[in-house]
Amino acid sequence: MTTPERSRWVRPALLGPPIRIDPVLKPGGGVRHLVHLGPDDTRRYVAAVRSVLPVVERASGPWAMANRGRMTPEGLALEDWRAARGRFRAATRSNLDGAASVFLGDIRDCYGSMGWVTVISALRRLGLDPAAAGRVGAVLADLERRGVRGLPVGPDASAILANAVLLLVDRAFASEGLTFLRWVDDVAVFAPNQAVAKHANDVFRRVLAHLGLRVNEAKTVVVDPVGARTRLLGSSSSLATGTARDMIRPP
Repeated sequence: MTTPERSRWVRPALLGPPIRIDPVLKPGGGVRHLVHLGPDDTRRYVAAVRSVLPVVERASGPWAMANRGRMTPEGLALEDWRAARGRFRAATRSNLDGAASVFLGDIRDCYGSMGWVTVISALRRLGLDPAAAGRVGAVLADLERRGVRGLPVGPDASAILANAVLLLVDRAFASEGLTFLRWVDDVAVFAPNQAVAKHANDVFRRVLAHLGLRVNEAKTVVVDPVGARTRLLGSSSSLATGTARDMIRPP
């Protein structure tokens, strides 16, 4: 296993306190860059996202299985990943029983590709007040100026915003009458035949192109139910063994 590069501190002159970015090896290969914000940045980020959380949650359907948020006295929190994973596994087994073909989709460099313009556009599509969307955009634009690409990987607030962006994927699948689940940026569409699964692939690619996101070709495939079960529930699957936070992929 390759040793990741060292942690780094980023702070362009006069723009704010430094931000630490830690490279961490992912279980399936590659490196995840975890962003550690200071107390002031964390408070600003949480305060901005807390105001949009109810809107995102109301718009999220039951197919969005991971990183569901709730308000807390301190700000916000994500659902415990163990409960979410148990729900995902049960729903996957149930849907596999009636499927003849399964489309599996994944986004390349998902969080890093979600710049502040993409996030603001997603929040406005949800009908969010322009001022509230602007506050989120201002925080993300400030972090970008200070060296953070896209959504910072690690903070719970980023997971809420990622779900807001990926609601467009959910809505596209739902409008086509497809049966699907989404765990962070992994999607599974359970189809009655291969033609429907291939159509789901086309829908996925079209929506990602609209969002300015890229397909992870290595993990975007049409498989039979046996192959899908192995990929989604097998002992080596990150969806079966990892936490929701572990499956947050840096874009």
